[in-house]
Amino acid sequence: MKKKDLILSYMQRTVSIADKEKFFTTQELVDHFHMQRTNISSILNQLVKDNKLEKIDGRPVLYRLINLNQSNEKYDLVFQKMIGCNDSLKNAIKKVKSELIYPDKKHMFLFIGSSGVGKSFFVQTLFEYVKERKMVSKKAQLLKLNCKYYMNHENDLIDVIKSAALLKQVEDGIMFVDNVHLISRDKRAIIYDLITLQSKEGHFILVFSSDKNVDEDFRKNYLECMNVIIDIPDLMDRSLNERFDIMKNTLQKESQKIDKNFIIDAEVLLCLLLYHCERNIKQFINDIKEGCASAYLREIDYNNENIHLYLYDFPKYVKKGSIFYKSHAAELSEFVSYDYVYCFTKESVEKTKDDFLLEKHQDKYSYLKDMTFNEKSFQNSKINVFLNK
Repeated sequence: MKKKDLILSYMQRTVSIADKEKFFTTQELVDHFHMQRTNISSILNQLVKDNKLEKIDGRPVLYRLINLNQSNEKYDLVFQKMIGCNDSLKNAIKKVKSELIYPDKKHMFLFIGSSGVGKSFFVQTLFEYVKERKMVSKKAQLLKLNCKYYMNHENDLIDVIKSAALLKQVEDGIMFVDNVHLISRDKRAIIYDLITLQSKEGHFILVFSSDKNVDEDFRKNYLECMNVIIDIPDLMDRSLNERFDIMKNTLQKESQKIDKNFIIDAEVLLCLLLYHCERNIKQFINDIKEGCASAYLREIDYNNENIHLYLYDFPKYVKKGSIFYKSHAAELSEFVSYDYVYCFTKESVEKTKDDFLLEKHQDKYSYLKDMTFNEKSFQNSKINVFLNK
């Protein structure tokens, strides 16, 4: 048995006999194994790096075994911030973790998905995960090369990848080659060069991303050489509950920026949940931010705590979401109530009923009237009907 395994086995056995958490000192292990202190210290530090022990600085320095179950729960929190981690992204996260945890492998991933689905965010989360697990050093970097910016300068991309400076920068970290499908056919040997480079150097994790609509040459010659292929679903293929969570997360961040709450009624809410986003999550978030900016500009002079978001604050195509209502009515009814308005604060979402709803429609009516709209045009409107109940 190796000395490292011998020491670890002794610590595990001691803890098992004691049936409680135990802290070890370097001197205790020196006395037991009759080894030089420097050798014991070196082995303990290696076990810390291997995520077998936790080091507690002080006088003396203490070591304790890491509870594997607690450790995994702690590390899993990194992925918990991803909306859909227990649903649409559950299998993808499981595949990533299984690949990373398995020892003695050259880790390589290909993330496939349409533009804006969150591939880069997933890779960033992956990077945080390997740092938490101490699979890379504290100084490790996530180096991203976007092939989109080299489409007309592919020789420059080749020069960058083969440079010693890049290898030094990415050492013990992650190299992320985004939009690899955009590399032209005659230059695609660069993909094999990167894989070969990783195999020889072996000091970095290699991650590619690609659009799901790739040509036959790419599919035939390159997909098969990837260790793990992760498919990221489009926004339209994810549940409305996840879409609501994305909206909530975005509105809460915007609320924090301006220190105000955002008020949305059910009609606007269902349009936001149902309209088609060609560029997926990226477009969805940007459209919400555009609506917040528009509403903020309109109401900035009133210094109100709450800012109302109306359909006309968002791009025109958002209101087309209402045409999909019938096909999603059952799913919507689980978390959208039509006799409520929704207040998005920096920390939560609150539902408010009639009195606040009346106030909101009165504000909207007054605003439209002030904007020189013809009052007669509202006689048969929902606002006028509501106010005259």
